[in-house]
Amino acid sequence: MSAACMRPDLHLLLGRYEFDGLDLEERHAVEAHVLDCDACFAELERGARAVAAMREHAGDLRRVLAEPGPAEVPQAVAIGAWRPRWRSWRLAPVALAAVVAGIALVRVFRAPNMAELASFPTETLAPEILRSPVQRDAARELLATGAAHFDLGHYDEAAQRFRAALEHEPTLAEAAYWAGLSTALAGDALAAIPYAEKAVQFATGEGRPRAAWVLANAYLATGRTSDARRVLEELRAAGGPFGDRAGALLDRIDAQGRP
Repeated sequence: MSAACMRPDLHLLLGRYEFDGLDLEERHAVEAHVLDCDACFAELERGARAVAAMREHAGDLRRVLAEPGPAEVPQAVAIGAWRPRWRSWRLAPVALAAVVAGIALVRVFRAPNMAELASFPTETLAPEILRSPVQRDAARELLATGAAHFDLGHYDEAAQRFRAALEHEPTLAEAAYWAGLSTALAGDALAAIPYAEKAVQFATGEGRPRAAWVLANAYLATGRTSDARRVLEELRAAGGPFGDRAGALLDRIDAQGRP
């Protein structure tokens, strides 16, 4: 995929969507998501091509499926089990191609995606991590190796170390903050949210608005605009550097929402 999908729950429904296996509510949720998700739209396009290819070679596939398999499944059972699916495939190429084309058209003219406003800091962190109030040597070592990976841009590896450090020190705000930020930078803003929330909960002083900024952007990246707005408004009211950033981002959100 060209980019990570921020809604794996909806991503998993794509296969059933292609074969009309969703109820109305699920179908609407998938279609609304695909309008804004490049990864899922690309997969839907690939699915349309695959279904069309199956329809083109339907005769050959039917002959293969009619032959007894390794378990010697009776021919009538094998054909009977597949017949409903072939009826769906007979209509699927045209219907699915039309859906994909329609979604593509809407994507071109849709309002800008709020998630595109989200951004995450990538500052160097090693010296700061080493000053964290860590009680266990294992947690300190995990923080140090996580910091090294983070500074090299290895965000997946960094996130693994920071999450492991947090298991040793469950209330350590620095471990929660860097676990959330690394996870977000690795492309999974949805998974970053619980760590960012924990960082906000346990952080003090300057660490709290910094954690709140990451949390707000994680909310924004996953479509939780109202939650993002709430955190940003709190930051703006508190003032300071992050208050200024929050005010600017709120202005951009408001501008995106105007017709």
